Amino acid sequence: MLNTDRISAAFALAARVHAAQKRTGTEIPYISHPIAVASQVLVWGGSEDQFIAALLHDVLEDGGAEYRAVIGDGFGPAVLAMVEACSDAAPKPGEKKAPWLERKTAYLKHLETAGADALLVSAADKWHNLNAIRADQREIGNDIFLRFVKNETDPAKKRSLTLWYYEELIAIYRRRGVAAADELEAILKEIAAA
Repeated sequence: MLNTDRISAAFALAARVHAAQKRTGTEIPYISHPIAVASQVLVWGGSEDQFIAALLHDVLEDGGAEYRAVIGDGFGPAVLAMVEACSDAAPKPGEKKAPWLERKTAYLKHLETAGADALLVSAADKWHNLNAIRADQREIGNDIFLRFVKNETDPAKKRSLTLWYYEELIAIYRRRGVAAADELEAILKEIAAA
């Protein structure tokens, strides 16, 4: 049975941090993303800690490094470790995130040794992202890739880099034994073929 007090607190924190955000290139409230990721974690058999980490997986990236203590104190070191493992940045106040390619390359390297509990959360995150890309691609075509890799101006390179990133993620998930790798690959192949 899930501890609803912990989940309510995690949801409240995620909702507060993401309150003003929208999903990239859309009017969809950002909070829909961690909710979808957390739901998928449970569908794939994840634990309560993984569910909570999924709700909080973007809090460090979007809220900043000062949320480390909030997450650790409120939800424990296991949840904090998963959130950190799923973050490609945790900027300090006034600090900008590193360029996209630098962050994504470091994240890929980190996933090679991340804990299996965090890998499930990471895969659920990428599952939701890929499904959102596929849905939007059906509406606007390959202009979907204009939303990504902000520091790149060439649309073909944006598409190529985005697809490369997901291919690399899926390869890591497969090597690390994440059962969802095949599902993610099927979605990516559909996106790449469009």
